Amino acid sequence: MVNILIVEDEIDTQSYIKHIVESSLNNAVVYTAFNHQEALEVSDKNHLDLVLLDMELDGTDILGLDVYKSIESRHKNIDTIVITGHSDYLRQATGIEPFYYMMKPINEVFLKRKLKEWVYVKENVDNETLIIKQSTGIKVIPLKNIYYIEKIGRKVHVVTKSKVYEYSSSIRAIMKDLDDRFYQSHQSFIVNTNKVNTVDKDYERARLISFFDFEKTVPLSRYKYEGFIDMFK
Repeated sequence: MVNILIVEDEIDTQSYIKHIVESSLNNAVVYTAFNHQEALEVSDKNHLDLVLLDMELDGTDILGLDVYKSIESRHKNIDTIVITGHSDYLRQATGIEPFYYMMKPINEVFLKRKLKEWVYVKENVDNETLIIKQSTGIKVIPLKNIYYIEKIGRKVHVVTKSKVYEYSSSIRAIMKDLDDRFYQSHQSFIVNTNKVNTVDKDYERARLISFFDFEKTVPLSRYKYEGFIDMFK
């Protein structure tokens, strides 16, 4: 059983989203709120797993972002799908790292797909996998297969021996999903220390990390060197 809160101030849209959720998930208990106060009342009385969140509420300056931050402080491991009719609000939503951003008008088929993906992630996530969201769907990557992770522009590359997985995220966000075998060796790199073979000498103010049975190398910042060596030991 999963508990889902819909925060939406337009009654027709709220009813439509509720219909989509209930027709998609047989095991969902659905709560609704029109505004900030109602959302917090539901949050205080019930355990919540997912919030479907309109970014603009009440016709005031209160944003769904503020509502979510209040709810998040009350519930551990809660997720959100951000729904908005204004693309400008998506930039403000970056502070909450939602499961997905969705623009209005809502596409029923697409929202159903994202809800099922969310359930899949919730049921399959464990300490031994990294689950990423790509445009083609959800990918589950065993942590033991990852050599390193690199941030390139707005994308993150998860590098295994046979494949590179690209998706939108940040180094900070990914570190939350990894265990203690992983170390941020540089501002743009995370390495799996179980795969590390050697650390080479200085190279342009950084050292180079090489891996077992893998040709590529990654930099180790001189500011990260001592912490890495202590961990690597």
